[in-house]
Amino acid sequence: ENPVIEGWGGIGDYGAVFGLWQVGNVSIQGLEIRNTGVPDAEHGGYGIHVSGGSNVKIYFNTVHDTARHGVITEGSGHEIVGNEIYNTVMRNQYWKADYWDAAVSSHPSKNQWGWKLIGNSIHDSYGECADVLAVDGATVEGNRIYNCVSTNLFVSNSQNVSINRNWIYANTDKYNRRDLGYRATGVQLANESTWVGWSIKNVRITNNIVEWVSQGVRYWRAHSGGSVTDTYRALYV
Repeated sequence: ENPVIEGWGGIGDYGAVFGLWQVGNVSIQGLEIRNTGVPDAEHGGYGIHVSGGSNVKIYFNTVHDTARHGVITEGSGHEIVGNEIYNTVMRNQYWKADYWDAAVSSHPSKNQWGWKLIGNSIHDSYGECADVLAVDGATVEGNRIYNCVSTNLFVSNSQNVSINRNWIYANTDKYNRRDLGYRATGVQLANESTWVGWSIKNVRITNNIVEWVSQGVRYWRAHSGGSVTDTYRALYV
């Protein structure tokens, strides 16, 4: 069987085609999740939204045509493995909204532990492609990440992160930021939040292919002040 969960273009603002709230030990596998609809440049829904809970496994699904994130998770022990996620952040196709939604992301509002992003194909996002936000202990491995706005892989306010054997690239200028005119960064590190998460620490970037992007690896000085200092240490490339 090839089951489809169809949004029919009618998902409300910040709603989701597939939503989970405060659940644990749930697996989602082999589904096609699609079509939130794009009401305008400022509104729209998610493909899969995991709000809280732990140990949700999102395996080998196809998620596409979403107004906001294709997949966004909050909580600990979540795994996103073997999915294809594309045509996301479609509300920004008008280049009027922010760029900062991503095809796949952990949620930046709370500290999280043990997040895995492994073996996915993540591409053609009118926002960022993969965001590791406020996580202690993240594994980003074996993904193909390409054609994104601003940055392909963004790691912010996180520590103990492994970025290994990913292929990160762009093969079109379609997703160049209109204000700057150049392609997305390959891997970007920052401390975007002043209160949530940790200062960037113990990040290993190994065995990746990063090509045809504006900058391969970049540290972005995001802010000053707050309880989280805008510094990094123990970076191994």
